[in-house]
Amino acid sequence: MITIEDHITIKDQCEIMAHIERRARSFGEDEEIYSDIYHMAVRESGAYSLDFANPKYLYAMHEAIDSYELPNYLAEKMVERKTNDG
Repeated sequence: MITIEDHITIKDQCEIMAHIERRARSFGEDEEIYSDIYHMAVRESGAYSLDFANPKYLYAMHEAIDSYELPNYLAEKMVERKTNDG
C-alpha cells in the first residue's frame, strides 16, 4: 500500500525562507548564516529539506528561527571579517 505523507505547501516554504532571510539579515549578509539557520529549521521537522517537512512541525520551525542565536564560530568569523576589511 502506498502512503501519502504530508508536506508543507509552497506558500509555507516561501514563508519559512522569508523568515530565514529576515533573521539572517539581523546578523549580517553571510551565506553561512543563512545555511546554518536553514539547516536548524529543517532539523526541527526531522526532514532533510523543506520539500519533505511535515506541516505539523511548521510552528516549531518558525519558533526555532525566532530563537536562533549566532554560534560562536560564526560570530568570530564575522568579527574577523570586519577587522580584516578595516
